Amino acid sequence: MPVGEAFLSAFLQVLFDRLASKNVIEVILAGDKSKILKKFQKTLLLLKAVLNDAEDNHLKNEAVRMWLVELKDVAFDAEDVLDRFATEVLKRRLESMSQSQVQTTFAHVWNLFPTSLSSSMESNMKAITERLATLANERHELGLSEVAAGCSYKINETSSMVNESYIHGRDNDKKKIIQFLMENRPSHGDEVLVIPIVGMPGIGKTTLAQVVFNDDEVNTHFELKAWVSVPYDFDVKVVTRKILESVTCVTCDFNNLHQLQVKLRAVLSGKKFLIVLDDVWNKNYNEWIKLVAPFRGAARGSSVIVTTRSAEVANMMGTVESHHVNQLSDKDCWSVFVQHAFRSKTIDANQAFAEIGNVSKVDRCI
Repeated sequence: MPVGEAFLSAFLQVLFDRLASKNVIEVILAGDKSKILKKFQKTLLLLKAVLNDAEDNHLKNEAVRMWLVELKDVAFDAEDVLDRFATEVLKRRLESMSQSQVQTTFAHVWNLFPTSLSSSMESNMKAITERLATLANERHELGLSEVAAGCSYKINETSSMVNESYIHGRDNDKKKIIQFLMENRPSHGDEVLVIPIVGMPGIGKTTLAQVVFNDDEVNTHFELKAWVSVPYDFDVKVVTRKILESVTCVTCDFNNLHQLQVKLRAVLSGKKFLIVLDDVWNKNYNEWIKLVAPFRGAARGSSVIVTTRSAEVANMMGTVESHHVNQLSDKDCWSVFVQHAFRSKTIDANQAFAEIGNVSKVDRCI
């Protein structure tokens, strides 16, 4: 399989899941190999955490491409070792069965193995684990970013594009945010205005930011605008690059934070800008301070809109009171339902549908 194929990372994740299957775990634990297994599984988790980032970068980074080649080879070798061992376990388990013994524990099966088989398994697993550990350590040198284990929020990619004909019940929210942008000013120094938009998942934070971002009055008011989807695994360098590329519409090849921030500050200096940071999770105040350092020196009235689920994040970043996005009214919920369910058709043609879907029967609607 060519390394450049986009499904490589997904393929490896499926493979890793097989390597950590319940049967394999039972086999190794039965042989008192839990220390080897734990180290093996921990290393796999570290590698799984950077697969998406590696896949994103392999086309422009030869070192990352070769890293993925080696990772694929080690994964196949690991699969071969465990498959051979699992097959031998099954074979010996079947051979040991009697008419009155329909089941034999893995622990009992292990005792039937020659010492050479156990030693060979242990030796192979150690060798593969060491190869995986080497690759895991190299992730730092390659600059690959990790996502917390079990987290699905590495990045929720969004854009500023929105179809406002599908938006209902957010006119007052929009007016309030635009009023902030046009009238509020930072409380001191050359600090930029930061407006947090806060709410539960799916409530419409991103949508509200989109309609504000695309408003004609806002377009006239600001000289520069940028829209950035913020990775869950917050990295100042990554976010700075995204802001710079969004503002300039040019891909940036700088590899260190200093170059990126010097360039961004030069681009923003003296300009009135609006930057949207969508879906922020970072609670590290020092990282936030580093990110906004290039913003100083911009024209008065420059602003940042932050969307987040976390009140803690909003309080840390905001220079004005947070704007909380509330649930839609029953009427607006009904309008959303009708528009998506019937598209250009009218519900009036069949009142039975109206009765079935009447919003009064819905306890809650976002």
